[in-house]
Amino acid sequence: MMRVLVRVDASALLGTGHVARCLALADELKSRGHQVTFVMRSLPGHLIAETRAQGFEVFSLADSFADVALTQAAWITMTSTQGTQLLDASQTLQSLPHRFWDWAVVDHYALGADWQLAIGGAVQEILAIDDLADRPLQCDALLNQNLGAAAARYVGLIPPPCQVLLGPYFALLRSEFSTFTPNRLVRGTAFSTPRILVSLGGIDAEGYTLRVLHALGQCGLRGDAIIVVAGAQNPHFLALQKQCDALGYTLLRSTQAMAELMAQSDWAVGAGGVSLLERCVVGLPSIAIAIAPNQQPGVAAANAQGAVLALDSQAPGFESSLRQAIQAMLTFPVRLQAMSQAGLALCDAKGAARVADVLQAGAITLRSAKLEDSEELHVWRNAPETRKYSGDDQAIGLEQHKRWLRGVLADSERRLWIASIVSGPIGVLRFDCCPTSSGTVAEISVYGVPGRTGRNWGKALITRGVQEAQVAWPSLRLIDARISGDNLASLQAFAACGFGASAMPGLYQKNLEKGSL
Repeated sequence: MMRVLVRVDASALLGTGHVARCLALADELKSRGHQVTFVMRSLPGHLIAETRAQGFEVFSLADSFADVALTQAAWITMTSTQGTQLLDASQTLQSLPHRFWDWAVVDHYALGADWQLAIGGAVQEILAIDDLADRPLQCDALLNQNLGAAAARYVGLIPPPCQVLLGPYFALLRSEFSTFTPNRLVRGTAFSTPRILVSLGGIDAEGYTLRVLHALGQCGLRGDAIIVVAGAQNPHFLALQKQCDALGYTLLRSTQAMAELMAQSDWAVGAGGVSLLERCVVGLPSIAIAIAPNQQPGVAAANAQGAVLALDSQAPGFESSLRQAIQAMLTFPVRLQAMSQAGLALCDAKGAARVADVLQAGAITLRSAKLEDSEELHVWRNAPETRKYSGDDQAIGLEQHKRWLRGVLADSERRLWIASIVSGPIGVLRFDCCPTSSGTVAEISVYGVPGRTGRNWGKALITRGVQEAQVAWPSLRLIDARISGDNLASLQAFAACGFGASAMPGLYQKNLEKGSL
């Protein structure tokens, strides 16, 4: 079982999409038996209760800027300083019930490399979910699920070993969409009363839904075949209710059946972001409105693929353009069928499972070595690439190796672990412990399984081993590592885990009293 930490926020300024996609991934991980814990700040419109209602443990952080009215961009600028990121990381760690986590998933525009470096000692690996490519990220995996996402935008912003997951192939969509089978309705046939779905996000603080309803009314559309979905925290609900009553529209306050509503509709007016991909999965043609700057690239890319009619809410003459787009949807029904097919080709809603595979494959588990492992350990130890940097570069016989292994396994002050991921063993760790009057000191030895290559395994192996050693010896205060000066990969891995050179040549140390891994 993996322990996964999710750091994400929702609010009237930030919207609900970040939490929605994190919940999609959390649901997938939970279904596989992993433990997922959320840390969320209690901003106005935070969705903490809703996240708990879906069966997840949530630890709440106080809202440090509760009395400040800001735009989203201004709020992100205020909360993304190094000081506020470090404070957020500290508060996150202090709120958590466990000391070590296999993964941290962070989906937050205000949190970047400073936060990730500060949190990194408590987690084995970090997945950053991002849309903007506007800040350095210190992560092991990066997800940008948007249409048009490009690796080139992240050059210089992420470390070289980072695994990059791009595009709707990895889109985190709710389970109602991942299990949905498109019925491939023949959209685009002539209809006298179109079934239109209007949904502009979970909050819609700027009131775009009201503007869409006004435009639909101006185009002569009336009746209950037009379904309007407002998020539970939409601040304009009373005004929406009044307008829907006047036009005869059906108004829903949130829904758990969005996929079904989409499937029953002829076309839609909706936002960009996650909901755009949801409409594509169902094959629902739509007018897609970029209601925030981060939605503009994805909306433009979907438009270029023929899956939507794109509108920018910030462009001059938005209302006029909206009316023209509505008329185009009404006037050219054949176009709707082409839009439906283009949308179906863009996304299949299996992204959460694919991202969960990545996280699961990267999770390192340790098990104590057994005497039955002696022959396999002997092969690994005698491999040329292992002997090259060992203290004794000579090959040893199997019986000699078995005697050594029996001695290690019988010694209560020594630990020998085999590290594995889903696909098999990747490394071997040994700790030799020496209790002292001021605390326990241990020496670490680590090598990779010959022939197994991976993403940053050295750092991950050391981190996982130190975590387990601290559990085995609660009084552990100092860890020694003896590293050959020409073993650059090992030097870099230990340095990344906080080991520094001592006064003795070749000896590197991690003082746990100055900051635990």
